[in-house]
Amino acid sequence: MIVIKNLVKEFRLYKKRSGFLKQVIGLAQPGRDFDLLRPLDNVELTVEKGEVHGIIGMNGAGKSTLLKILSGVLHPTSGSVSISGRVAALLELGTGFHGDLTGRENIYINGTMLGLTRQEIDKKLPEIQAFAELGDFFDRPVKIYSSGMYVRLAFSFAVSVEPDVLIIDEALSVGDAYFQQKCLKKIREFKNLGTTILFVSHDISAVRALCDKCTLLSKGKVIFTGTPMQALDLYNALLAEHSSQDLVAARTAAAKSSIAESTFVSGNLDMEVVSCLMLNEEGHETLAVPSGQKVSVQIKCIVHRDMIDNPTCGILFKDRLAYEIFGTNTHQLGIESGVLHKGNEITYTFDFAMNLGPGDYTLTVALHSDRSHVHDSYHWIERALLFKVLETPEFPFIGVARLEPVTSIHRPNY
Repeated sequence: MIVIKNLVKEFRLYKKRSGFLKQVIGLAQPGRDFDLLRPLDNVELTVEKGEVHGIIGMNGAGKSTLLKILSGVLHPTSGSVSISGRVAALLELGTGFHGDLTGRENIYINGTMLGLTRQEIDKKLPEIQAFAELGDFFDRPVKIYSSGMYVRLAFSFAVSVEPDVLIIDEALSVGDAYFQQKCLKKIREFKNLGTTILFVSHDISAVRALCDKCTLLSKGKVIFTGTPMQALDLYNALLAEHSSQDLVAARTAAAKSSIAESTFVSGNLDMEVVSCLMLNEEGHETLAVPSGQKVSVQIKCIVHRDMIDNPTCGILFKDRLAYEIFGTNTHQLGIESGVLHKGNEITYTFDFAMNLGPGDYTLTVALHSDRSHVHDSYHWIERALLFKVLETPEFPFIGVARLEPVTSIHRPNY
């Protein structure tokens, strides 16, 4: 279990070298001799035993600083941290190993620092060596390792000590696909064993798949703690708005519009989605579509800004686990909206066959400038529609994609 209370971390950025000397003798003054940088500002967080907890946020949000404090690399300026059990940490590249020592020597040193005896390390060494798959490089200096080799060694050691708490920073992102999958499998094994895991990553799919809860950090503060889906919705809005102070978040009642109750909405609302409808082949509104049937998604919008030049409208389908299935927008399709003025209404219609497997899906709708919502987001509606794709007896299949293959059989003459 991890309990963090009123955690603050400050760094002093000295304007001149003399500022540090003044600090040593107690004469340095903030503002004149140094500026205070506060990457963590009154952070409070509780991670229960056996929980996999994700930490997400934009660059500079304080994620790595938090993990360094939890792993003992940094000390907090104020506040308290309580961790139950043995901690193993896999921080960013370059932390924990001495470059002039071999992989084997680094394992012995780090194991000793964690309180392991030489006999215990001897027992674990074959397992570490086998998992890392470094071959002869295991007995060569770490400074000649590639980034991927370094991560192999670091992860192999971290999981070998059978920690009660496993802390993982973004380090896994530099490994190759094979080793990433191997690591994720190992993380799932620890999860099943009840290990508490704190996981920092920009990999949205990994956070969604692994984490029980998720915390969003912004400018050193906890913005939200809850389910991964809710946290990722807010994170997406942060990316669009570039500042948590400008977030526009609201729930839209179904009685007031056709947008689902469980939506999350963000954007500056210079242009707004008024309604979002899914129509079947007969032109009737529907939220239950047989697989393979043709449908239309109609998105009605209104402009609130004096003038908007060629806005982009996009759609994104997700399955019930919030994995992205398909997305596109008018910019990618080469369709121009033209110049729109305040009060203008415009309707975007996307016609397609619903070639998805049976199940529950959601539709996200976005209005923005340029090709991506990161550039001037007008209106982003997560889960604008919740709908169901129905099984069709004439074309049974498994999976999420209805590919409709043309199948033939050739039998040579015997």
